[in-house]
Amino acid sequence: MNTTTIPTTIRHKSAAVPLPGGATPKQRVSRKAPVRAITPLLEAHKQSADLQSVRLTYYHPTAGEVYVAGVFNNWNPAATPMLRQPDGSWIADLILAPGVYEYRFFADGQWRDDPKAAAMTPNPFGGVNAVLQVERL
Repeated sequence: MNTTTIPTTIRHKSAAVPLPGGATPKQRVSRKAPVRAITPLLEAHKQSADLQSVRLTYYHPTAGEVYVAGVFNNWNPAATPMLRQPDGSWIADLILAPGVYEYRFFADGQWRDDPKAAAMTPNPFGGVNAVLQVERL
């Protein structure tokens, strides 16, 4: 049987015990972050305030796997998997900033059009890309 002893010590509250980095509990720790550290966080929050959730739906009840690829994921056909729904449709929820995005579905190794797309644009491969317009709220 393995036994481990845990050392215990009693410390008087006036004892200055060194902490990592050489500080001691008696040294005052500032709880205020410098303004230069907060500013980038505020800017990032402002930029992310415009982000919106967008749901793409594709109906293909016989597909084994479906992905969505577009300018939002550098056209990587494996980057954004879609989730199969009981009714045979597939969904993907994207978080996007306002703007215009081209995309296509990639089902079982084949590029597919979005028949429900509001707009389409020709692509350099002789097909068409769906166009998604995300408006500012």
